[in-house]
Amino acid sequence: MLLHNEQHPSGYTVDLFAPIGIRFKHALVENPSDQVKFGDHTLDLLNELGYSKSAIEELIEKQVVATCWSEQHVPD
Repeated sequence: MLLHNEQHPSGYTVDLFAPIGIRFKHALVENPSDQVKFGDHTLDLLNELGYSKSAIEELIEKQVVATCWSEQHVPD
């Protein structure tokens, strides 16, 4: 079974194979809920850990942390 996911965290529409190969007799098999997008919690977590705004901006600029998917997922 192929799942058509229009709200994939990458921001793209993605077709995925069903994540389960067995079917339970007395339980429904459902698609998981939409996932949080990559980087959505980055700023909240860094603030909670005590990083200053300028330190967070520096980490983002140096690409140590991210608030979204990058254009390139694998380094050169």
